[in-house]
Amino acid sequence: MNREEACEAYQKESAVILQAGWEDLEKEYKAQEDRLKKELFASIQEASVQRSLSRPQLSLGYLQLSLLRSRIDEDIYLIMAALYDEHYFLDHSPTMTFIDVSFIFKPLKAIREKLYQTARNYQGKIEAFDTDRMIRETAMVFYKKKAEQMRSIFRDFDRLPCIQSLTRCPRLRVQWGEHKEKSETIFLSDCSQKDVQQFLLWNEQNTIHQWDSKFVYQNWDGTRLEDLEVGQKNLLFLGMRDTRLEKCQWERCMLHGASFREAELKQVIFAGCDLSASDFRGVQFLQVKFIQCNLSDADFTGAELGEVEFTDSRMQNARFSRTALANHALSAAQLQQVCLEEEPYVFYHGTGSENT
Repeated sequence: MNREEACEAYQKESAVILQAGWEDLEKEYKAQEDRLKKELFASIQEASVQRSLSRPQLSLGYLQLSLLRSRIDEDIYLIMAALYDEHYFLDHSPTMTFIDVSFIFKPLKAIREKLYQTARNYQGKIEAFDTDRMIRETAMVFYKKKAEQMRSIFRDFDRLPCIQSLTRCPRLRVQWGEHKEKSETIFLSDCSQKDVQQFLLWNEQNTIHQWDSKFVYQNWDGTRLEDLEVGQKNLLFLGMRDTRLEKCQWERCMLHGASFREAELKQVIFAGCDLSASDFRGVQFLQVKFIQCNLSDADFTGAELGEVEFTDSRMQNARFSRTALANHALSAAQLQQVCLEEEPYVFYHGTGSENT
C-alpha cells in the first residue's frame, strides 16, 4: 500500500471516528453554552473599555469573532474578539482581546488520540500532520456552524451598555468565522433614516427564486411602513426593530431570523411565510394574522397579543409569555408545540397548600 492508498483508507476510518466525535462536541457545547456566552460578553466589555480609553475619537463599525488556527495543534482554542472602525480589516489599530474556549472543544483531544492510534496501523504512511489537519478542519467547521445560535445571542448587540457607550458608525456589524472572506454576518444594525419608497426600490429585483446576498440582512429599524404588499421576497434576517407596520401584507416571503422586536403591527397579514427563529419580543399586535406560516423557534415573549390569529401555522418551540397566552386561544396542537416562559418560583400562604 502506497501513501495515496493509505491516505484514502485512513480518511474512511477517520470519518467514523470524527462523526462520533462531532456528537460529543455537540453535547459539550450544550453543557457549556451559558459559560461561552458569559465569556464572550465579558471579553467584548473588556475590549470596549480599552477602545474607549485608547481610541475614543474613532467610530465602531465591526466586531469580528474569529477562531484562531495557530494553537489548535496544542489543543488550545482561542477566539479573537476584534473591534474595527468602518474600514474593517484596513483599520490599522483594532482593539483585540482573546478568549480561551478550549472547554468547548475538549472532546477533540480524545478524538485526536484515537486518530493517532489508527494512523499507527499504516506503518508510517500517515503522518501526524494528517491527523492534526483533520482536527483543525473539524474545529473550524464546528465553530462556523454555531453562527445560527450566535445570531440569537447577539440579536441585541447594539443595546449592550458597553457598546452604547462607544461612538458607532451608522452601520454596525458582527462577523463570526475566521477572517474577512471566511466569516458571516450574525448581526447588523443601520441607524440611517429610511422610508417605504426606499424599501420598495431596494427590493424591486428581489425574488425568492434567485439568491442574491445583497438582499440578506436588510435593516429597516425604526421605519414606518403602510399600505405595503410584499410577495415572494428573500428577506433573510430582516431588521424591523421599533418599526410601525400598518395595513401590510407579506406573502410567501423568506423571513427566517427576522427581528421585529418592539415593533407595532396593526392590520398585518403574513401568509405562507417562513418566519422561523424570528424575534417578536415586546411587539404590539393588533388585528394580525399568520396564515400557514412557519413560526418554529420564534420568540413572542413579552409581546401584547391583541387579536392575533395563527391559522394552520407551525409553531414548534415558539416561545410565549404565560400571561400573554392566558386569554389567547391557540389550537390544541399548537399548545403542544410552544414553549412557555418560566415563571418566578411562587410561595403560597394562608389556607391553601404551600409549595416549598
